[in-house]
Amino acid sequence: MEDKFKITKGKIKDCLSSYANNTGGFTSISIVGSHAEDEKLMEKVNDVDIVFIFSELNPERYRALTDFIEKFCVSETVPGFGVIMETRFGPFKTASDQEITFQLHCLIFDVKGFEDYTKKSPLVVFDWQRFSPLYGKRIEKISLMPGITSKAIITARGGIDYSLEQIREGVNIAIRVQFTPKGKLERVIEKFLQTIEQKAETCYKSPYNILLNMWKLNRGVNQKPDDEELFDYSMGILGEDVKSKFLELKHTYKDARAGIDIKEVELARCQEISLNLLERMKLTLI
Repeated sequence: MEDKFKITKGKIKDCLSSYANNTGGFTSISIVGSHAEDEKLMEKVNDVDIVFIFSELNPERYRALTDFIEKFCVSETVPGFGVIMETRFGPFKTASDQEITFQLHCLIFDVKGFEDYTKKSPLVVFDWQRFSPLYGKRIEKISLMPGITSKAIITARGGIDYSLEQIREGVNIAIRVQFTPKGKLERVIEKFLQTIEQKAETCYKSPYNILLNMWKLNRGVNQKPDDEELFDYSMGILGEDVKSKFLELKHTYKDARAGIDIKEVELARCQEISLNLLERMKLTLI
């Protein structure tokens, strides 16, 4: 399946570049996140984030793009390897009915919408600026996020307060794109109760991402260190006990991703650890 993953990933890059050149209307297309940096098949559900930015977005362009990607998904699905599309903004990893899933997570904007998203989600957009475009302009040439701040780490979408709400309520917060009858683009916020697996992921990834942003702020860089360096950094700002807590959360998350049953008592402990880490990190930033 490793070879199939690499081949499919290469095909989507080629197909999207060709589609953008032949169709027009795109300002930028970028593959971002962990799968932009690693060619390995990582998990049962492999989520590849693709940021599409149109000069202007209307229902016809949106449908044409999503129809094109849906056809690609059907053509590349084989026994044991499912290719699917997700267009909601949020931490969604939807399993197909195959052993391995390759999810094309399509984050679709126009320039104006991306500028607004940058203001509300500076932590996310700052990270996206690390990646070279597949087509068109670099992300920072469209809407620059020059750096992150302590305030953003606490209050922005994806920040500490946002993460605390997610964990306490046990919900995933999603943004869905829709169009009015007159063709105006709207983004609708929705909440979904998390599965056990999603709860385990949120308990680990939320404090992990906050710690990563604190590391970037402290170092004045937009890079991603390896986990060992990041967890060692956590001990310097939060105390020697925190590395073991991050490792425990990571272990439970990996078990959940592998399909191992997570007991309620184990999940409750993860939630307690995660909330404690987030609150402690918040105190260091105030």
